[in-house]
Amino acid sequence: MNTIYYRTRDKIENMKTQMMRVLAVLVVSGGTFLAGAGPAICGVTASSLDAPPSKVYIGNAEFRANNSAADGVQARKVNDSDVRSVYQSFTWATDAKLSAVGFMVSPSFSTFVSAPLQYQESQNWTVAIYALKSNSHGGVVSTVKQETFPVKPTDIVPGHYLDMAFSEPVALTQGTTYAINLYPAENKDQRVLFAFSKNKTFLGGSQGPGASTKTVNLQTLPSDLTFYIVTAP
Repeated sequence: MNTIYYRTRDKIENMKTQMMRVLAVLVVSGGTFLAGAGPAICGVTASSLDAPPSKVYIGNAEFRANNSAADGVQARKVNDSDVRSVYQSFTWATDAKLSAVGFMVSPSFSTFVSAPLQYQESQNWTVAIYALKSNSHGGVVSTVKQETFPVKPTDIVPGHYLDMAFSEPVALTQGTTYAINLYPAENKDQRVLFAFSKNKTFLGGSQGPGASTKTVNLQTLPSDLTFYIVTAP
């Protein structure tokens, strides 16, 4: 009987060890734990890329280098009344799903944003994809996808792209015009300068007051942002 008891106890201890290993992996990969709830994994993973991925579906990656603050547009959330987001429009022309988007951080960021206001602390951001009524001023029909995720200082590198990969690819409708909206979701006195593109291939980008589920004015900026979109394999 003692032998059976000790073997059973060892099996239970081994099971506990394996469970702890799984929990550790979830924590490292971004999981958070709440009392009475399972692990909550972010639906978007942010990283910094020095160039667009090799298989880009659409994008406008030719940076407009004026070597001035006009090279880009700010996103920030200093407080609830001082919030700025960046938008980029596009029209979907494939039956594939969207798997990632990327916006270039302006190479002028460190020059034209003073050091105390540069991106120095991790901050939660929100990315939303809106379906638009038209291809002009963009009344919002619906929010197709919205995710909040952490962005670290190492993800914000001047001249590199802030890449945002969705854990589940997003289904979009061919022929529909959409806008990506990106903005900080928590208050911190810091900002990011996102780069303009040299061209206006699409309907353009814009700056807005954070979350906006009614209208997206695509005429407020002179060009697209320097961005890309990747489809799922």
